[in-house]
Amino acid sequence: ANGSTGMGGEPAAAVVGGSVGRGQRRRGWGAPLLDAGTRRLLRDTAVDIVEARIKPENAASRAAFDTAAFQADGMWSDGGITWCRYARQRYATEGQVADD
Repeated sequence: ANGSTGMGGEPAAAVVGGSVGRGQRRRGWGAPLLDAGTRRLLRDTAVDIVEARIKPENAASRAAFDTAAFQADGMWSDGGITWCRYARQRYATEGQVADD
C-alpha cells in the first residue's frame, strides 16, 4: 500500500491520522492524502471539525498538516503524553464554507 488515513471520534468532531508507505515517503503524498480525506469527510458527514495529534518532533507530519489547510492549535497533554494539536473546520468564518 502507498498510504492510508483513518478517521474516528465524536459525531461533530473526528480525529485523523495517517501514514504514507515507506517506499512513497518524501514524495509529497502526505498533504494531498490528508486534504482529500478531510474534504470527503466534511462533505459526506455531519463532522464540523477534524483534529490531528502529532508528536512535536515529527516535523514532516506537521508540515503535511500545515499544507493540508489544518491550523496549529498549540501543545496539548494527556496522561503524560504531549502532542501538537492541528485542526481543520468546516466553516473558516461565519457564513463561509471552507470545505464544500
